[in-house]
Amino acid sequence: MKPKKIVILGCGGTGTDILDLLDDINETKQTYSCIGFLDDDASQWEKEICGVPVLGPLKKAPDLAGVSFLNGLGSPSNHWKTEQIISEIGIQANQFEKIVHPKSKVSKKSVLGFGVIVYPYVFIGSNVKVGNLTTLLANTTINHDSVLNEFTIVCSNVSVSGAVKIGKSCYLGAGSSIRQNVTVGERSLLGIGSVVLKDVKPNSIVKGNPAEFLRENCR
Repeated sequence: MKPKKIVILGCGGTGTDILDLLDDINETKQTYSCIGFLDDDASQWEKEICGVPVLGPLKKAPDLAGVSFLNGLGSPSNHWKTEQIISEIGIQANQFEKIVHPKSKVSKKSVLGFGVIVYPYVFIGSNVKVGNLTTLLANTTINHDSVLNEFTIVCSNVSVSGAVKIGKSCYLGAGSSIRQNVTVGERSLLGIGSVVLKDVKPNSIVKGNPAEFLRENCR
């Protein structure tokens, strides 16, 4: 079979990380061929990044036939906007490819949605559910029975204990930890190294050890 054609949304650091993931997967079997990036930064159009062309703005995505997408959008400052951006582009969740780095461990009893991206050395335990277009960066642990909803970004070295629920469009900062049975409301952000011992209300920024409310997010 021919390699599946991939287009990456966003040509920043996450986008180039995704290129590396594809290369690592292809070392075992030639599975993917990245044909380009899409990005709304006009200064990048018609350039090449790591040998891959930037094809134009995000709105061009529906015009690209026979490709699957990977999402490289989202940052601490705008993570809650990704769902709206994807919706406005006009592409559906099932058009996004799910990729898991070969050096990660994913339980066969877990469920990963469309467009999930799993970096190297991630552990996903039993009965975990990861929603569409969620990204898990390197060395993250998601323990049994936890649920991560759509469009969430989990940064490196995050530890999620058992039976945790993460709302959609959250951002879990690097090195943060969440106690078992805790709920983190949608569109919330955990600061770097936060230790979350109690529920976090939606649209909140928390930080510290133990984590405390700092201010509302998404403003």
